[in-house]
Amino acid sequence: AEHLGDRRKVHLDTPVQRVRWNRDGVVLEAGSSATPVRARRAVVTVPVALLSAPAPSLAFVPAIRAKIRAARLLRPSPVLQTVFLFRRQFWKEGGPRDALFVQDLGQPLPTWWTWAPDDLPVLTGWLGGPAAARWQKRSPRDLYRQSLQSCAAVFDIAPDALRRELRSWHWHDWLNDP
Repeated sequence: AEHLGDRRKVHLDTPVQRVRWNRDGVVLEAGSSATPVRARRAVVTVPVALLSAPAPSLAFVPAIRAKIRAARLLRPSPVLQTVFLFRRQFWKEGGPRDALFVQDLGQPLPTWWTWAPDDLPVLTGWLGGPAAARWQKRSPRDLYRQSLQSCAAVFDIAPDALRRELRSWHWHDWLNDP
């Protein structure tokens, strides 16, 4: 994104509902209250489940029928992630300062990403495949508890100390999160 310079714009909390495109450019529409975004090009990345849904929440005009048919042939695997926002980057105090991810296959939520090289107090836990499918039926409280315990074990910090550092957490189910 650095090469985009001043032309880069980020629109948060603005789910795109329609992508109108032709050789001259693209228009992204996010509902009646949002101003359409016009550009020469757009990179659209969405979960396969969104494209292959019987009534997708994102429309392309003109339709991209061949791509939709191809998406419907794919069987996406479950992926779950938890995002923890902390007061500080406690993991930098005793470990490598530029670590990108840490993994402990003995933990229920084994893979954790930092936001390196960005200097943010955020860790993202990730779980995919059959293990993620087993987690999908858990309550939010259990997901939080298990995520916190796995994160504490992976980063070798007491769960209570980790809980004191935590400002907020978010859980995402890639197959079912619009």
